[in-house]
Amino acid sequence: MGALESPRRWSVVWRTAALHAWLVGLGFGLPCVYAIWYFADQGLVWTFMGFPTYGEGPFEDVGLVTTVPLLVAFLLVCLAELVMGWLLWSRRRSGVVLSLVLLPLELAFWIGFLLPYGFVVGAARTVLVLIVSTFTNRPGPSRRIDHATAGPEAIAEQCDMALSRSPETRLVDRRRRTARHSGRVAGRDFTSRLSQIWA
Repeated sequence: MGALESPRRWSVVWRTAALHAWLVGLGFGLPCVYAIWYFADQGLVWTFMGFPTYGEGPFEDVGLVTTVPLLVAFLLVCLAELVMGWLLWSRRRSGVVLSLVLLPLELAFWIGFLLPYGFVVGAARTVLVLIVSTFTNRPGPSRRIDHATAGPEAIAEQCDMALSRSPETRLVDRRRRTARHSGRVAGRDFTSRLSQIWA
């Protein structure tokens, strides 16, 4: 397998990681939008079912009180989680990088706002991301192809693996190249037969 190519069986792992990212992004992001409006209007931390949503946690214990800019910063982290989910769903390595880079910021807000639910989902997502990052990044055995004797499909497959495109994209491109090759062969045969007739 190519460095960035993931077998079909890994698609479930990629997409499960994406769902975890979306779960956290939406689960915290949507209430955060209302919490920002409520705090800006009332000057108080929004309380849901008797519990303060984004305040009265370790942040305040260290002197970092809840403010609109702090809530907006957390909302931006939630939006980044949604982008990360889309990247992971598309099986892009940038999603893996974003997941690991964003994790310290997520941890800071989950701890500061006392959001234990984030630890559970975030830990599961991180494990899934590390799994796909480790096991789908192993270079497989190289296959040397004799370009002088190999057919167009074998050469095209090697080029596809080098470019690390998705299986669906490679299949479409391979069919197009095969059709073009068949057309060129048919054209040469037709020209050869005309030459024999006129000879």
